[in-house]
Amino acid sequence: MKFLCVITCMDGRIQKPVLNYLEKKFPGYYPDTVTEPGPVKILSNDAYSLLLPSVMQRVEISVNKHGAKQIFIVAHPDCAGNPVEKQTQIDQLQQAKKRLQSFYPGLDVHALWVEENNKVEEV
Repeated sequence: MKFLCVITCMDGRIQKPVLNYLEKKFPGYYPDTVTEPGPVKILSNDAYSLLLPSVMQRVEISVNKHGAKQIFIVAHPDCAGNPVEKQTQIDQLQQAKKRLQSFYPGLDVHALWVEENNKVEEV
């Protein structure tokens, strides 16, 4: 079995669009989904370091136990866990991506943005 690790907001509005996007792009892969309110805030900012070990423990299971070779970090507008403007979240996505790449230099890390119309795009 082939796995992907997806770190995404717990917001149910974005779950299907993200899974549909990944299913089309990576058919036959199983997504290990790590959900947390506003995960890009957690992964991009040391001020939220108390939550970081919990998120990373779940990522470690996906990478080390399931052999995920790709990690996706996801953000979206109107996030209750990270109520900031789009550009701030895009900046956080990029910071989170860099941080994940530093933790897992041999893996592909992708940053995804889910628009209000459910369009998923890599940023």
